[in-house]
Amino acid sequence: MTRREALLLVGAAPILSGQEPIYDLLIKHGDLLDPASNRRGRFDIGVIGKNIARIAPSLPASRSRLTIDAGEYMVTPGLIDLRARCDTRISGGVHPDHHAIRSGVTTVVDSGSAVAETFAAAYARMLVETHTRVLCWLRAGENSSSDAITRVAKEHGDAIAGIWAPTTGDLSRGRSLAVAIGKPLLTASPDTNSLRPGEIQTQLFAPDASAIDAKRRLRADLAAARRRGVLFDSGDVWFRVAGPAMEQGFLPDTISTNLTVQSAQLPRGDMMTTLSKLINLGMTVPDALARVTSRAAAAIRRPELGTLREGGPADLALISLETGPCGFLDAGHTRLTGTKTLRCALTMRAGEVVWDLDGLVSADWQHTGPYTNFR
Repeated sequence: MTRREALLLVGAAPILSGQEPIYDLLIKHGDLLDPASNRRGRFDIGVIGKNIARIAPSLPASRSRLTIDAGEYMVTPGLIDLRARCDTRISGGVHPDHHAIRSGVTTVVDSGSAVAETFAAAYARMLVETHTRVLCWLRAGENSSSDAITRVAKEHGDAIAGIWAPTTGDLSRGRSLAVAIGKPLLTASPDTNSLRPGEIQTQLFAPDASAIDAKRRLRADLAAARRRGVLFDSGDVWFRVAGPAMEQGFLPDTISTNLTVQSAQLPRGDMMTTLSKLINLGMTVPDALARVTSRAAAAIRRPELGTLREGGPADLALISLETGPCGFLDAGHTRLTGTKTLRCALTMRAGEVVWDLDGLVSADWQHTGPYTNFR
């Protein structure tokens, strides 16, 4: 019997009265990595209902209805993808669960699929049969009135991450709206000189808002913008942009996938692949994970997300780092040869296991009864 099977059996043992708390799920021996709390090491996590009840170096399996051994995995907060297209009625839109939860992403932010006049219907569609927490960048469309945008932001405040102003021409209006609703601004405009503290420029590693010039040198205006407090999001990772920029010490503040139907197919633009690309370009695993947990949460001013804390939501992921020859493609059809691949084995959202690649919460088939017992 393996160690994990033993833990599963212990976790299923009868619970004696007076022993509190009783965990619905206990994750033991995981290598916890939580940048928000600066916690790194071997910890157990006890989950009750939708929330984390305890985080401690050792919690007894006898107090859990189900216990799994996470000794081979890093345990991280649920990841945050700051930019994807989540309305399937919009060209390129993907269902959030189809690519997010299998990559450990528990919060995804739709990048402006809807303007104010269509927001309610579009957001309702994004939530149909969806486990992932979905937030939205509300597009500052030129045909939407400022009054309509501020009204929608007020009515759907918890769902709005901020204002999406894609081009340089959208910046002035988008900034006014972001200030009015007290939310951040996201833009793909390459004009960093006009950006202000707390505003986020995405597509840093793509040609349209490239971090480098024609000679592959880091643009001089980027460091100045960062000193002012401008944040930079990776967006699409083009190796001929990301490689030189990172070699010159310029890392993104946050990492997003800009996931669409097209990028999901080629070049496998999900979060695990995106993080693996950047790790093989020189970023450390803790640095990469910080940019999709605590730093992403700070960028959208949602500190309750992207962290593991007692009493907080049980949004987490079990991730392994596999070593061996691997290769990646970018949208420019160039190849990156690497040796490290991140792999998500399990995703939990609000206390529910929604992705279990390794079958960690299931009993081994050799220790179960006939299929007639299955419920």
